[in-house]
Amino acid sequence: MRSRATGWLRSAADSTDMQLTAVRGNEDRDRVYVTRDDGSEVFWTWPSYGRELAHDLVHWVVESEAQLEAGFWGLVASGIDPTRVNKSAERIASGVRLRDLAGLDLTQLIQSEHLAVLVSRATWSSIADLIAYVNDQCDSFGAPRVEGLDVASAERMITRSAELNRQWQAVAPDAGLVLTWPPAPTDP
Repeated sequence: MRSRATGWLRSAADSTDMQLTAVRGNEDRDRVYVTRDDGSEVFWTWPSYGRELAHDLVHWVVESEAQLEAGFWGLVASGIDPTRVNKSAERIASGVRLRDLAGLDLTQLIQSEHLAVLVSRATWSSIADLIAYVNDQCDSFGAPRVEGLDVASAERMITRSAELNRQWQAVAPDAGLVLTWPPAPTDP
């Protein structure tokens, strides 16, 4: 992973950032509203994860920590329909070879999907086993392993996910949590 000092993270004031507002629903669905840097807007819903951090928000953490600029959020920022990105991510998670989004390099989506699994399984698997899982999955998809993935970086992803989840759980129904992509250095 590249150091945060390399400056790939843009400030929240930078007009080229994409803004996302994750909104907690009242019942079983949450939603997100995205305004891309070109002014285009898109929204979608996801199932409520209850006391867990929503999967798309886990992607926000792992992609920022691993500096994956073309993972889920990077593809959405580039204008790709999030429904298509989500379908590809679901296929990756189930081990199915990708045929959608032809012509795009989905390497970082593959990497980020398995990093999201690492975070979600952290309470019941060892970090060493989870890193091995990510490496094995990248190998099985023919994708490069995540650069710099080690115990320290995995622990940072887990810690940042927990912090973002604390913020997410504090959001009242029909209220939102505003984030930027790429994240500002002060984001959790």
